[in-house]
Amino acid sequence: MSSRRNHSVLASWFGRKRREVKGASRSKRLVDERKKHERSRRLRDIYALLKSWKSRGETTPPPSVSNAMAALVKDISLAASTQLEERKGIQRDSGNRKFSLSKRRERGASLGGALMAVPICLPSLLMMGLVVSQAIESSRFSSKRLARLEDSYLQATEEANNAAIELILLKRLNLSESALNTNRSRYIKMLVDAGRFEEARRFVRSIPFDGSERTGELQLTAALALSKAGITDDASKREFESRLVIAVADPVTSDRARAQLGRFFRQTGQFRASESILEPIRATEQGCLELALLRYAQGQFSDIPTTLAPYLVRWRERWLAPKSQADIESSAEPLILMNQESIVLETLDNPPVPVAPDVAEKIRIEAAKTLIDREFRSGTLRLWNALEEIERHYDRLPCSEIWIEPILKLSSQNSPTRDRAILQRDRMAFGKPCPASFLNAFARKAIDFGEFAFAEKLLESIRSGSPEDFDSRETLARLLLEKKAKDDERLANLAKASDLVDSVLSESPDRPAAIAIRGRIREEKGQLTEALKDLRTAVEADPRNVGLHEAIARVSSKCGQPDLARIHEELARELKPKE
Repeated sequence: MSSRRNHSVLASWFGRKRREVKGASRSKRLVDERKKHERSRRLRDIYALLKSWKSRGETTPPPSVSNAMAALVKDISLAASTQLEERKGIQRDSGNRKFSLSKRRERGASLGGALMAVPICLPSLLMMGLVVSQAIESSRFSSKRLARLEDSYLQATEEANNAAIELILLKRLNLSESALNTNRSRYIKMLVDAGRFEEARRFVRSIPFDGSERTGELQLTAALALSKAGITDDASKREFESRLVIAVADPVTSDRARAQLGRFFRQTGQFRASESILEPIRATEQGCLELALLRYAQGQFSDIPTTLAPYLVRWRERWLAPKSQADIESSAEPLILMNQESIVLETLDNPPVPVAPDVAEKIRIEAAKTLIDREFRSGTLRLWNALEEIERHYDRLPCSEIWIEPILKLSSQNSPTRDRAILQRDRMAFGKPCPASFLNAFARKAIDFGEFAFAEKLLESIRSGSPEDFDSRETLARLLLEKKAKDDERLANLAKASDLVDSVLSESPDRPAAIAIRGRIREEKGQLTEALKDLRTAVEADPRNVGLHEAIARVSSKCGQPDLARIHEELARELKPKE
């Protein structure tokens, strides 16, 4: 019993001595533990700052990172110096005189100096930390994790969860893996389906061109995004065409890319190129349809039934019993080409399957446009039928530019339908609130038809509602320039047109239409050199404008430059549409 008691007394004595040598009471140990946790927390904060610095792509550490690192190093160095002093006192009390006081101070000072020197090599330490963190982050994405992401993507697609789809695709796009092009295609399609066309265009343009034979799907999707965002300038046209050409080289997407490229060439008036690119796929369904559309654009209407014959039965069956909106879309165009536009328009009022409003509107526009064109081609006796079709279908497509030219033809001076067509024309222009773009287009076309009073009334209505609109000012200046008037009134119109153009160019000096009108005004005033300069500037922005080429030929002839006049006369003759 006494031996056990002696053992516990000895144990407690040795424990007390050990704690004394260690120099740490319980309360002090708790304080030290808190300091350790505080340093750990500050290290985590610095790591978060490092990640944000990396994401911003800066080359030098920001002041927040440098200051935080310096404060932490100072704290560590002070803690080390304090600990050295404490150990020095303990060693002195316990009789350990192995090191002299001066040497201990030297060691403490050298350690503190080394720690304080850390900020000097801070960039290297930071880069090392970033490399390690990147390696850790990359190691997390194993093949199993990629498989789980793919399953999550498929599930989100089935549930139509757009937010989840985007998040998963963004995660996968950050990985360097073999399916990168597939994920790019998926992301572009997701943006297009969501109507985020500008974002899709920006993302497409961030993808480098790859001429390899296995990127067809990506390039085809990229071309789709560009077409949805709008192909408005020469640069976007070249990019669209280049991506389709790359997709043609991929056997998987060759046929689809040829159909898209043939359509693009047809829509831009390159009929020979369209025929050439479509010839290898003329036996396919899409090839037949595109060739039939090409025949229609060329005015070869008698060839259309023969071209559509191989798949006509299939298209009719698909239209009568569609399984989805895709069946409606794919069969509408051939039926329209086969003079069944009325059936298409009637079916769209109560479609057998749900059809998105934008898709229905697109099909309706094509059907109405083709129907009216066919009535006009049938001769004067069919003009009344054309007017009735416009009256019947206008309410379904209000403020659509497809009605402008037909109604102006029907309301022209020598048309038998003039009086009734004028009522419909005024209803289109003033009966419903339409956007300024539609009214400006209506006014420009009315000027072409010589309907100056109607055009002027239209432009005044635009200017009363939108006085800052540039297009209405330009169109009104053109109207004043072209309207016939007596000498005094002519000079007044010329001065007013000049003021309108100057007001536009003072706010937007690079508008080609305003520059062209100013050139014509200067021609009227006899300022031929300045007029020629303006007209040549304008034609660079609109090289297919017949009127500009004719004006340049006229002014250059007056300036004594017959060679230049001859060149632009030939260009105007080639560009003028064939009757």
